[in-house]
Amino acid sequence: MTATSPSPATGPVVWRTADIGPETIHALTPTQAQQILDLARGFEAGEAEFPSIPFRHSLASLAPLMARVRHELLQGRGIALLRGVPVDAMSERQCALAFWGIGSFLGQGVSQSSSGDLIGFVRDRGDGKRENRGYQSRAALRFHVDLADLVGLLCVRRGMSGGESLAASSLTIYNEMLELHPEYLDALAAGFHWSRNGEEGPGEAAYSAVVPVFTQAGGMVSCRFNASMMQRGMASAGQQLTRLQEEALDFVEATARRRDICHATYMEPGDIQFLNNYTTLHSRTEFENWPDPARDRLMLRLWLLSDGVRDFGGLETAMRDAPLIYGRQGRTPEQLATL
Repeated sequence: MTATSPSPATGPVVWRTADIGPETIHALTPTQAQQILDLARGFEAGEAEFPSIPFRHSLASLAPLMARVRHELLQGRGIALLRGVPVDAMSERQCALAFWGIGSFLGQGVSQSSSGDLIGFVRDRGDGKRENRGYQSRAALRFHVDLADLVGLLCVRRGMSGGESLAASSLTIYNEMLELHPEYLDALAAGFHWSRNGEEGPGEAAYSAVVPVFTQAGGMVSCRFNASMMQRGMASAGQQLTRLQEEALDFVEATARRRDICHATYMEPGDIQFLNNYTTLHSRTEFENWPDPARDRLMLRLWLLSDGVRDFGGLETAMRDAPLIYGRQGRTPEQLATL
């Protein structure tokens, strides 16, 4: 923590299950959905690269709606749902193009792995490889943040069962920790190295510089939390977690799953869930796919950098860059072209 005497987080970012209502849902009009469809259909597979999509110019009608979404993410609760993307009428490639264009109203898309993929295809690869990241399996996930400022998930197809999306305010959890177990905040204060999942570039370490779990600056508390990456990163750095640190990580997970704190929803095809990764944790329950592989559960993921997202009190490099940027990950399309 950057403050010697931590104070509670305040504002709409501190929410509980009962606080998430219809006002967090933003629906496309039929005209807007048709415009997205018309533009996406204009690109044949392989013809258009993401940077060249003229969405912000061609879909100016979306600007007021996306401004409201951005406000909810940066000044509101940090969670918003956009409804009505016409995924049923588009190919997977067209869905990805449309998603990239919609996201451009909120920030700059960046790559998500050593492959330089600008859109993550969140599906069960089913090959049993241990190196697969969590989003490439059907297993339940622990609560975590993604590595860019904002994350978006577009539902293209639901699975046969399961796959419930879970979200919780990391700052509500912070307040619970401050009230019930302030010793856990002390245990987390030094921060953690994060694993790079074997995707680091030549000459780079297998783990990040130290990343704070919580920072407090300008009246804002911000959070960076991914227990699995933190535990693996510390092990790679040859540092053993203390008992209190392990208890603190377990407290975050258990508190996020409390019924009064966890917001649970089944996303429908055409829904996009956007989250602020400094104020919100997310997870997913295990899912089962349909017997027909053509109907497998598919979510598309987008990582966005967004100016003015938080005040980090001089720790922007540790909070934003350290977990995100290594190898070919965390790069804009223009940067990828130079690597």
